[in-house]
Amino acid sequence: MSAIQLVTLDWETYYDEEYTLSKMTAEAYIRDPRFEIIGVGAKVGSKPAQWASGSMEEMRHRFQKSDWSNVVLLGHNVSEFDSLILTHHMGVRPKNYLCTLAMARAIHGGKVSKSLGALAKMYGLREKGDEVIHAKGKRRADFSPSELAAYGNYCIGDCEIAYDLYQIMKGELPAQEQRYISLFTKMFAEPKLELDANALKEYQDELVARKIALLLRCGLTQQELRSDAVFADALIKVGAEPPRKLSKKRKNPDGSPMEVYAFAKTDEAMVALLEHDDVDVQTLAAARVGVKSTIEESRVGRFIGIAERGKMPVPLVYGKTHTHRAAGGGKINLQNLGRGSPLRKAIKAPPGKIIVVADSSNIELRVAHCLSGQLDTVEKLRNGADLYCDFATDLYGYPVNKKDHPKERQHGKVAMLQLQYQSGAQSFRNAARIMGKLKLDEATCQSTVDMFRNKFPMVKKFWRTCHNSITDMHAGIVRGIDMWGLCRTEQDCILLPNGMRLKYFGLREESHPDFGTQWVYDDKETRKMKKTYGGSITENLCQALARNVVFEQMLEVEKKYGSYGDPTSGVALTVHDEIVAVVDEDKGEDCLKFMLDVMHEAPKWWKELPVAAEGGIAMRYGDAK
Repeated sequence: MSAIQLVTLDWETYYDEEYTLSKMTAEAYIRDPRFEIIGVGAKVGSKPAQWASGSMEEMRHRFQKSDWSNVVLLGHNVSEFDSLILTHHMGVRPKNYLCTLAMARAIHGGKVSKSLGALAKMYGLREKGDEVIHAKGKRRADFSPSELAAYGNYCIGDCEIAYDLYQIMKGELPAQEQRYISLFTKMFAEPKLELDANALKEYQDELVARKIALLLRCGLTQQELRSDAVFADALIKVGAEPPRKLSKKRKNPDGSPMEVYAFAKTDEAMVALLEHDDVDVQTLAAARVGVKSTIEESRVGRFIGIAERGKMPVPLVYGKTHTHRAAGGGKINLQNLGRGSPLRKAIKAPPGKIIVVADSSNIELRVAHCLSGQLDTVEKLRNGADLYCDFATDLYGYPVNKKDHPKERQHGKVAMLQLQYQSGAQSFRNAARIMGKLKLDEATCQSTVDMFRNKFPMVKKFWRTCHNSITDMHAGIVRGIDMWGLCRTEQDCILLPNGMRLKYFGLREESHPDFGTQWVYDDKETRKMKKTYGGSITENLCQALARNVVFEQMLEVEKKYGSYGDPTSGVALTVHDEIVAVVDEDKGEDCLKFMLDVMHEAPKWWKELPVAAEGGIAMRYGDAK
């Protein structure tokens, strides 16, 4: 067997005012008939990078002459761009992938990680050129020999920067994490799932009709929805809580900021309404701000476009989120496909294949109680108890089961999932309305909060431990956080058991006229200020550890069912705590059994954690579970 060979690639492609990545997704751009390669830079191992330019046929012939079965492809934005050019247009596949953009997002976050030039400057590498700016609107035939040579030198420079960045950053990112980057890239560059265009078009028509029906049912015009009071009432009627904020201008009689509706286009809460899981909420929000299409309509349109171009490249973004969970990309956000969504139903297996789905059962709840040392709960989980029914039984004073008491169990479920992160009565009431479709009065919500905190004292105690960890982080004190020795504080961050860090950029105390002194930090990606406290630190830890558990399980599934020889099988998608695989039809049952076995086994680094999973098999993703 030949040795693994690192190859660094950088493509230069045609673009113009309209045909550009700033206005199109990478998938649509690469599969567009206008697509043309101007040239490519390639660096084999540590040898100097070289430039090649030619027709598509010439380039494809060059690439297919080489053996790619032991190549690891490296580049900046390989995971969301370069890899699909290689597989779709050149018809070759490397063994694995590495992406300096993905690595930089995980290590640094923020805007700097998006720019090769900014990273080069930060690390003191060679300066990135600007020849790409002058190439706008120019086909390969439009370049003079000297212009093409200059473009080639620019491309070679980018290859060298990407290679040097990898050599610097690889020591900061555990090898396991680099495997996740490779798997995410395979999901994008070697798609395994298909889309049902007819079903998508039917859903598109349904959305338009539903929007018209909703506005008619409400009896409201777009002009009327611009009234804050009218819009707030309409949101409440469809089960959404009207978001509020403290006004910067309006004051109460005592001089304190007045609470007002957060309905401005720029308000984060309003953006959240536009992207809400409930299509009716999206529709009202879109009508309020004068947007012709809802987010769901736009997303369905993109799905239809993908279906017309081929299989569905899965655009998952590695390293973007604070807790290192996968983020949705490609303007279709596959991390936000609700249960029962027609979009899930439109995702299907190719002929001869079947979809196998396994979901890690209430993994965050399990992590929260085990991490905090709430060992009575841990024992119940180990024995297969339904904690939602268990807590609902305490709430209602009579035995609650899943079959006969769906409403009561839903109350218990929302409580168990929401209150473990220190939510108060009002936040819980909102969650019950939005997540659980439950209308609970203030007294019921307060008694639910009180019962939770009395029943789970170790979870409550852990909030205080986590709050104290903020002070430790700020002071740079290295101190363990949990009883298992999994997590410890460092300067402005928490070290996780897999070597990754939860980073709290610019962690500091700030005074607020109404809330007093509070801890804040700058968000990893946007760098906007965010508040933090014991409950939010608890949530960050639980999400990060749950992610590590599921991602490790995902790699085990890929090792078993994914192979270089069969790119049509293996892990095709992950959605939060769910693993989605595509295998040959006759391997479906064995694959499901393997996945469930893997997902019922505690991780080696935390044997005390009780884990479980459930799953299913179907031709369509939406039917598999």
